[in-house]
Amino acid sequence: MILDNWSVHKTRAFRETAEKLNIELHFIPTSAPYYNKIELNLFGQMQKELLNGSNFNNIIELKE
Repeated sequence: MILDNWSVHKTRAFRETAEKLNIELHFIPTSAPYYNKIELNLFGQMQKELLNGSNFNNIIELKE
């Protein structure tokens, strides 16, 4: 199973359950969010909608 690096995926209970079910866990690199479709689709869309109609030009300006 290919997973992102969400802390829940690394808990002892999660890993033990995967082992009991004979599921091998593989984590995508933390420096490669483009491998995670939800990062691209959901969060990207949220950023666009958040900035749409605002006075901010990008996420950095919004954070500031």
